[in-house]
Amino acid sequence: MRTGEQRFPRLEDLPEHCTIKELKPLFPVHPSTLYRMVERGELPHLRFGGKIVIPKRELIQWMEGEKQRVRHASQ
Repeated sequence: MRTGEQRFPRLEDLPEHCTIKELKPLFPVHPSTLYRMVERGELPHLRFGGKIVIPKRELIQWMEGEKQRVRHASQ
C-alpha cells in the first residue's frame, strides 16, 4: 500500500461519501471504468465542483439492484 492510500476491504468500512479512489479496492475494475460508469449515469454520484462523490447509502442500494438484475437475467 502506498503512503496516503486507504484500503476499505468491506463496504461497511467506506466513509459516508467516498471517491472513486476509495471504491477501487471493492471493484475489480480499472478506476477509468468507474469514471465511465459515472459519466454514463450508471453509478450513483454527486458532483461538487469538479469532484465526484459517491454516497455510500446510494451505492449500497445500487449494488442490491444490480444483484437483483443479475439474478433475474440468469433465470
